[in-house]
Amino acid sequence: MFKDGLSIAKFAEINFPDRIFEIVDPQLLQELYPAGQETPELVKEKGVQCLISVLNIGLCCTKPSRSERISMQEVAAKLHGVKDVYLRVC
Repeated sequence: MFKDGLSIAKFAEINFPDRIFEIVDPQLLQELYPAGQETPELVKEKGVQCLISVLNIGLCCTKPSRSERISMQEVAAKLHGVKDVYLRVC
């Protein structure tokens, strides 16, 4: 699917964060924002911020150089932080 040295990680990095809806699977977005249901703007915004945070963590895990990548301990701590922030709003 990707050509000329482009990978899924590079595609995400190029489109992050301005074009987040081109990175995220549309099925996931449908689960977050079901059609026909009214979702408060604050919840929508927090959902987008949550996606941005999680994608950012994923991008930190896909750096080409091992020394640039964050540890799994850092990943777990960051994901717990995202969860805590997201659940406070919802």
